[in-house]
Amino acid sequence: MRKLAIVVLIMGGFALAQNEPQVPLTAQVKAANVVEANTTQPSYSDVNCAGFVTPHIYSRENYVTAGWDSPHQMDYADREFVYLAGTGYQEGAVYEVIRPVQDMDREEVFVGQRALMRAAGQLYEEVAHVRVTSLRQVAIAKVEFACSAIYPGDLVVPYEEKTIPTYHAASIQFDPFAPPNGKATGRIFLARDFDFLVGTGTKVYLTVGADQGVKVGDYFRVVRPYNEIHKVHPDNLSLNNMMADPLQKKPPSLPYREWDKLPRRSLGEMIVLNVSPKSSTAMMTYALQDVTVGDAVEMEEPPPPPAPAPAAEAMRPPIISCIATPSTVQEGQSSTINCEASSPDNRPVSISFTSDRGRLAPRDSSAVLDTANAGQGPINVMATASDDRNLTASTTTTVNVEAAPAAPQASKLADIAFRSGSAYVDNRAKAVLDDVALKLQNEPGSTVVISGSAGPRERGASRLPMLRASNARNYLVKSKGVDPNRVKVQTNTSGASAAEIWFVPQGAEMPAAPPQ
Repeated sequence: MRKLAIVVLIMGGFALAQNEPQVPLTAQVKAANVVEANTTQPSYSDVNCAGFVTPHIYSRENYVTAGWDSPHQMDYADREFVYLAGTGYQEGAVYEVIRPVQDMDREEVFVGQRALMRAAGQLYEEVAHVRVTSLRQVAIAKVEFACSAIYPGDLVVPYEEKTIPTYHAASIQFDPFAPPNGKATGRIFLARDFDFLVGTGTKVYLTVGADQGVKVGDYFRVVRPYNEIHKVHPDNLSLNNMMADPLQKKPPSLPYREWDKLPRRSLGEMIVLNVSPKSSTAMMTYALQDVTVGDAVEMEEPPPPPAPAPAAEAMRPPIISCIATPSTVQEGQSSTINCEASSPDNRPVSISFTSDRGRLAPRDSSAVLDTANAGQGPINVMATASDDRNLTASTTTTVNVEAAPAAPQASKLADIAFRSGSAYVDNRAKAVLDDVALKLQNEPGSTVVISGSAGPRERGASRLPMLRASNARNYLVKSKGVDPNRVKVQTNTSGASAAEIWFVPQGAEMPAAPPQ
């Protein structure tokens, strides 16, 4: 697949060179050769789904073994239940699901790529966050956040809260011809999903990490010297097939030994999201042109602090509004609080949540309220928007918790009277049983229990109770076509020449002996 992508890239470049006018670099660059960098704030998903490379090998003792609908379902998503094998789980604790992955394409993107990957360690995908709800023979956990589908065999490790770094202020500019600054340098040795071309928003893995002083929030620029062109296959083809205007007489040529005198190009910029000892995970925030795996990177100087606001200009706090969906739930159900927040002064805004009861699972600008064991009545969820100047605004959203519907109960439906010493189902008894058959037809999930009895002085009193119940059941089954599995018989000691009919709705349980 990579070979095909490279060929398409090369052929596409030739076609553009021949058929399309090339946009000059000066049209992309502002005055003094600077371009404004992207200023989008990274999200919770960007930070928690980026993946990482580490020499640490995680234990395979704790892993996802199955889920709610196993074996019919093999992947699991947000809000579903999964089962965790292993030990050391704590009820209520959050765990991270990760997956060690490998590149099935053994061909190197650049010379030495495999060696750099081995030196950095194992690549892990970050799959999901799950919360343990109870401990049985295995741990039962609910998926609270998912980057992608969870599969049996994915590893489970304790969750550690990650810092969401802040992007450059809007005034920071990108210089495409920045000279070397002497700070840490490295290389893009891998990209998420084993991509080759890298653009804005792509997650990449660098050969520099905590051992070289890299921290979350640091910025790197992608650099590509002209004298490195021969190391990249597509560019090397262009180098060996440079063309000139055929009408140009004795065009000058630039010897390869002179290429290192050309200015070094800066192609893009990235921010560090996660750091391991020998590598780091970064996200591209700006790309002047296509960036490829194998390009070099150089740490940037920390951005200067933002200029203070003019003294005469009043600082306005954020604005926030929230809504609960649904606003009324039954006890044990969940409601999602969705919020919109902004700053009138165009400052970055973050949102935090608190509640007087229940359990909250915040994520970006929303939070899921779990009402299990919270009791009935209103629950107040407060959302607070804060900007980078510590100005805040809060709003309260109410979720009403109602009692869950009562469990269905078995109830006495009718009595059938029998003549003394007889178990014969006469017309009066049949009329009662006809009504019973109709009720069973109207409520398909229900059953009935027929409980026979006899007077102490009746002839055959020992056998009459079960015979009376059985004869009534036979009428329902043979004459009315009722499923025999829906009619149970038993006896009672009421002392009447009768049979009681008890109706058991779907989900209800019938006591061993009906109350007298």
